[in-house]
Amino acid sequence: MLCSRCNHRESEHNKDVCSVCSISLVGQKIESFGFGETSEDMSDFEIVRHHTVRMLMDGCRECGNKDFGFEVGVKEESELKWYVAHIHCGNCHTQYKEIMEVRINESDKDSK
Repeated sequence: MLCSRCNHRESEHNKDVCSVCSISLVGQKIESFGFGETSEDMSDFEIVRHHTVRMLMDGCRECGNKDFGFEVGVKEESELKWYVAHIHCGNCHTQYKEIMEVRINESDKDSK
């Protein structure tokens, strides 16, 4: 089923809007209510979504263009969790990595 907002992409699992419009709507809510920081009880998915929306609102760090490609992920390394984005801007042809957040890996801490 096509997205009810943009009518271009397939909507996500039992939702009316596609993933792009979903992120856009979250960004609009954040702009209208203010943008807080992440909290300790947020899941990895929520942390990544939080920083992705912020990244989309800010645009490319080089040219400010808001139409860029990216991959985000979480890397667990001993006692740390790194939330990282790889960005490629087609407008200014810049590629860069951005560390969105670093946290103590609680699951690693519990196993010791």
